[in-house]
Amino acid sequence: MPFPSRPTGGWTCLPAPPNARTRAIRATFERPDVDDIAEILEEEPGQDSDDETVIRKQKAPAIAAGERWFGRLEGLKLLRRRFVNVAPDAAISVNSGHVYPDGSWDAQRTEAVGRENPGIYVMEWKQPQRIAALAFKEVDGAVTEIDVWQGPRPAEIPLSAPALEGRSNATGWKHVATYRQRRRSAYHPSADRNHFARYIDGYVDFDDPIVASALRLRIVEQWLDNGDKNAECRRHDGRSEHGLHYTQSYAARLDTRLCRVEGVAVLSPMEGEPAGTDTSFRRLEVRDGMTGAVLREWPLHLGWHGMTCDSSGRLIAIDGPHRDVLVVNPETGSTSVLVPDCSPDHLAVGPDGLIYVHRWTNGGTDPIAVYDGKGRLVREIGEAGGHAPGLWNPRRFGRVGGIAVASDGNLWVLETQDYPRRIVQYGPDGRLLREILGNTFYGGTGGGTINRYNPRRAWYGPVEFELDLERGASRIRALLSSDMPTPDFAAFRPPGRTDVFLASMPLSLDARQQYGVVYSYDEAKGTAKMVAAMGDAGRFMPLRSSAVVSLLEGRVPKEFTFVWSDTNLNGNVDACEVDFKPKENPLASCGVGPFDENLGCLGGGEYYCIARWLEGGVPVYERRPAPSGPLMRWSDGSMLALGEQVPDRPDTANFTVSAKGDILWQFPATKGVSGLYVPPWEPGRFANQFGIIGHGALSRGDLGEFVVVHANTGEWTVWTRDGFPAGRILLHKAHPQARLFGPQSIRPGDRLDHLSAGQEHFHGFFTVTEPDERCFIIAGFTHMSVVEVVGLDRVRRFNAEFSVTAADIERARQWEAQRVRRQIESRALVAVAPFVKEAPRIDGERSPAEWQHAVALDASESASFAAAYDRENLYVCWASKDLGPVNNSGSDFRRIFKTGGGVDLFIGCDPSADPARVRPAPGDARIVIASVNDHPLAVLYQPTAAGAAASEKWTTRTEAGGETSFDRVVPMKEASVAINQKDRSFVVEAAIPWRVLGWAVPSGRTVKMDWGVLMSRDGVQVQARSYWANKKATGTSDEAVEARLEPGLWGYLRFEEGGAEELDSLLEQ
Repeated sequence: MPFPSRPTGGWTCLPAPPNARTRAIRATFERPDVDDIAEILEEEPGQDSDDETVIRKQKAPAIAAGERWFGRLEGLKLLRRRFVNVAPDAAISVNSGHVYPDGSWDAQRTEAVGRENPGIYVMEWKQPQRIAALAFKEVDGAVTEIDVWQGPRPAEIPLSAPALEGRSNATGWKHVATYRQRRRSAYHPSADRNHFARYIDGYVDFDDPIVASALRLRIVEQWLDNGDKNAECRRHDGRSEHGLHYTQSYAARLDTRLCRVEGVAVLSPMEGEPAGTDTSFRRLEVRDGMTGAVLREWPLHLGWHGMTCDSSGRLIAIDGPHRDVLVVNPETGSTSVLVPDCSPDHLAVGPDGLIYVHRWTNGGTDPIAVYDGKGRLVREIGEAGGHAPGLWNPRRFGRVGGIAVASDGNLWVLETQDYPRRIVQYGPDGRLLREILGNTFYGGTGGGTINRYNPRRAWYGPVEFELDLERGASRIRALLSSDMPTPDFAAFRPPGRTDVFLASMPLSLDARQQYGVVYSYDEAKGTAKMVAAMGDAGRFMPLRSSAVVSLLEGRVPKEFTFVWSDTNLNGNVDACEVDFKPKENPLASCGVGPFDENLGCLGGGEYYCIARWLEGGVPVYERRPAPSGPLMRWSDGSMLALGEQVPDRPDTANFTVSAKGDILWQFPATKGVSGLYVPPWEPGRFANQFGIIGHGALSRGDLGEFVVVHANTGEWTVWTRDGFPAGRILLHKAHPQARLFGPQSIRPGDRLDHLSAGQEHFHGFFTVTEPDERCFIIAGFTHMSVVEVVGLDRVRRFNAEFSVTAADIERARQWEAQRVRRQIESRALVAVAPFVKEAPRIDGERSPAEWQHAVALDASESASFAAAYDRENLYVCWASKDLGPVNNSGSDFRRIFKTGGGVDLFIGCDPSADPARVRPAPGDARIVIASVNDHPLAVLYQPTAAGAAASEKWTTRTEAGGETSFDRVVPMKEASVAINQKDRSFVVEAAIPWRVLGWAVPSGRTVKMDWGVLMSRDGVQVQARSYWANKKATGTSDEAVEARLEPGLWGYLRFEEGGAEELDSLLEQ
């Protein structure tokens, strides 16, 4: 059965015959200058008595000797519905370049693609077309904006006119979709490598067909880097590049001037096609409130931001185009307009029947309109204008994500922007009652700084707070800017100047920032304006204009560093103000470290320093050669590096180098972050450092110039310029004295001694105020807490003489040998459980006679564990002098391993299970015991448990850790448990029935086992965890990982055989 139309080649869409059902599709290629193959194929068998005649006719299109031709099908996809491609019927207009007969386009540009200077491709039809979707063969451009002409068509449609918002009804170009071209990648090894592909197609589905007489493609962005692995590239034509790494291939060289449409099919639904079921993807369902059963459904197109009932029971909703508020009859599915042309975005109804409408007009910044039950405007709440730079107006709205009216008539408005995250409450009369601010980013990232010249000012991103340090109160004072490219910054007053500047700072888990930015600061107006920037050009978004990128003559910003100053004072990054410099290694990252007191910064083997000042307070920077490793410049010109490779040594260290590159001092240290492992605390060990979060000097005391460095261990350390780790502001999370943030409420003036930031507390900030030299930090995993640090001015240096004798050395040698022996013994990883005739007393009074063969947690013997058994029970005992208490909030027994302290036991009850298994097997179990409300609670976790009830199953999932599932998680009510604790010491004893574990007594057998302690100071969160065998299990920031059983990393528990009588008894049973 032939298709109704035949292609002429190129990128197109062919509708199949109506109602066609088939198991095969045949494509036949023909050559127009020879006999028509189609005529031959139409011949039925038997038309010619000689079968050879048919064969001869099929061979009739003769090919001259030596001549070759072929047909090629580059790709084929089948769609579920019939469409016709109306692109060939369109007149095409472009703003540059050449359009080929098949509709493909090469813009042939000399300037870089940009939003203010896009490549434009317009298709116009004589009659309006119903357009359901676009099918792109490929676009040589990263981002393509799609617009349609709405309203009466003028004699000549303007190609470059701006686009209207998607819900606008005005005449003009209306933005309807964004297409992002999938990239090619040469990464090897990878199943996704596609740089040789003939094309990389993609689609835009408009959901509902759009009726338009013109369609515009705006290619507004070209790729400006090669991706995270430097593997994204252009199409490779297959030429030989033997021996070249993919990063050196010609296809890896991007060009910002390129702009092509390789093919686009405009898909219009076929007339006469059977209509789809409207209720399949867009409907109103009426369900039984008790059973959830569907009672009826109606094919209604309602807005997805609002549906509610008023006090009389009417169903109020937003229509699909978000133009009107409707009354819906759920019995018949009919609708009537209640409030016309109100542009509703969100909807709520109060207890008095008033209807509250948040409008999408003006970017959603208009006041909330209040209507009565007949749709008449009663009043407006809030003020127009949105959150604008300057002093704060809490009555203006940001990006509203939802509104609700409570039973008391109060209106609640949820805003979803990050700066600030906010919920606002208004009274029934429209009066602003309060604003509630949300949390910081994960790990406290972007968690705030203080103005050291006026500590009553603090910043969280562009949000400026006014602080009352005496009362512990704060309020939003201003929004510094609506577009700050950096989340963290600190205040600086460069030498010789009286004005204060803000400079971006890398205060989270990266020691360097991709680029540094300097802002002028107007405290009276509450604004900040970007005046200078420098660093790696690849990530600085203000550089991505066509005019600026065109300076690179096709090359991409990632291959350059840059310096910019706002020399014309217009607040924009103009091409005439930018100085690019090619990187020695185009693939290298050349970010910068924190700014120093002279507003200079180090990065990429250069020191960016101020060469001169312009009128208006604009610094002009120059580059000077510098070592590539250091992060920051001290006041004497020497430079500090953190966790970098030391020349001619295998390890890493913190060190300072002179301007000539000579190492002045070094101290062993490491940098970096692992979400699963934190090294244990040891005096003098500095691991997992993030970066520098503060730099200052004190005139009192002997500290001098210093920096504060934060680490993933929770430790914030003071390092002096001459290399002394002079103290810890916050402790390692496993330090014996450490406490985490808490309790949940705290009063101004409360002591926070021995505080630890904990693991994955990425953000940190320290400053010394001027001129009174008060020291403050900002910390808090989910919040922004301002904490004063006292005592740094009491640091004293001293000189003393001491002697070391031969006897001292021998005693030290013996001590070290004993420590090593304890380490070796602790790593044997085999514990012994004797068979006991008399069961231990479960009373929390650990008796050496009852608990023999105890094993230590580690060489420090900070905790110990012992086990025993008889034919009824497994007996276990944990003891520690300084890892307690084991208090736990127990808010959810399934998460007891996360909600406070406790003791832990992993055991494999099946001796026949593979000891090298990676995943848990039947019989593997975990038991966590803690004190909840002064009562012992034991919880059993079994990943595999035959016959477990559905209510006993539990699964936890995190983005990084994946999913961990259990067939059974239950409180062990059958276990006998006793806990005896005082201060930091504890003894935990338990008798666990074998029948609860579901396995026979493993007498004389050896099973996998591990044990440990969950440490918590506040009984609300786990501060640290430490295990006998699995030393990598230290992380406390990923619930799915912490819940998981990993028997391959456990040690062993050997059950000694009992006497003959006991064994006979066991065999009889």
